Amino acid sequence: MAGVFSLQAVLEHRRMIEEKLQKEYAMILGLVEKARGEQKGILDEISRRGDQVRRAVLSGISYKERSLWEDWIQSRRGEAQRVEQSIAALHDEVERRRKRWTHAAQQTKVMEELEKQELEARRRKEELEERKQFDEIAARNHIRAQREKAADQPERIAR
Repeated sequence: MAGVFSLQAVLEHRRMIEEKLQKEYAMILGLVEKARGEQKGILDEISRRGDQVRRAVLSGISYKERSLWEDWIQSRRGEAQRVEQSIAALHDEVERRRKRWTHAAQQTKVMEELEKQELEARRRKEELEERKQFDEIAARNHIRAQREKAADQPERIAR
């Protein structure tokens, strides 16, 4: 239909936006999981080194060596805390992305409903046109039958 606006192009665009936002959301979730893994690795490393230092203290390591290990452990704790802050910031970003994706999904749903209504209106219009054509055919057939009947009437009277 030339010159008729269709929601199909708009709907396809909305679906593309929704898909893009869904991928971005998934990517941010992946970053959160990666950061959690990094944090767990740091905490596990701190735990192992702490155990090693405690055993070494019992076996009599020097104060200087113990101090170096404790400083290293403290440094790693600081790194774990920075990763925790990064995770918190990523959680905020995840929530923002989730909201954007949800909003896009709602817009897509609205467009799908509008398209459905447009298709239903088009179907009703086509059905109406079809019924109109059948009515016109029936009316012509009826008029033709009436004319043929009327044409037969004078012949009967003439006989």
